[in-house]
Amino acid sequence: ASGGRGDAAAAPSGRTGETHADAASKERETNALKEALGISSAYVGGSAFDREAQEREKAERQARRDAEEAERASLLAELEREQAREERQRAKEARRRDKEERRAEKKRQKKSRGSD
Repeated sequence: ASGGRGDAAAAPSGRTGETHADAASKERETNALKEALGISSAYVGGSAFDREAQEREKAERQARRDAEEAERASLLAELEREQAREERQRAKEARRRDKEERRAEKKRQKKSRGSD
């Protein structure tokens, strides 16, 4: 028991005494814990107390919601225009069919009068 840093008895917490290896191990442990707790990788400790950061994030969230709402409104307007176009097309086709039926009826009447 020389009391040196490399002594196995001096590393009861699983540390190897190798700084870089210990740091990498601690980083993996921290990432596993964050993942288990559902903490975002973008999380910055103490950020809840930074009012300016909170205001920025709030403004960004609102801007995203506004953009999404504008996109929804745009898509809804496009859908309504498309439905109106389809309805006009159906009405046009119905008028065309009615006109053809009237012409056919007129021909039949003319034909039946001519054969009398």
